[in-house]
Amino acid sequence: SCQSSVEKRFVTLPFSTPSQTAWALDALISYYDKETPVIRKGISYLLSNSYINEKYPTGTGLPGGFYIRYHSYAHIYPLLTLAHYAKKYRK
Repeated sequence: SCQSSVEKRFVTLPFSTPSQTAWALDALISYYDKETPVIRKGISYLLSNSYINEKYPTGTGLPGGFYIRYHSYAHIYPLLTLAHYAKKYRK
């Protein structure tokens, strides 16, 4: 979370972000030869669109000062991950 950079320790978020979920899923997809329940759960989240209005920042400009929201990240990275998933597991 953004609070982590202020407190200088790991602070969890109470929700997932689409870009970071996609990055984690991409790592799992590249590692596992077969689809796993965790991968299926992540893909379901990306397909749910439950995050569509999320406004959480995706980058740190100055910890505690300002944060950056890359508007396209919530769309681009999930799409790339869904494509990698389909290519590997949905032949």
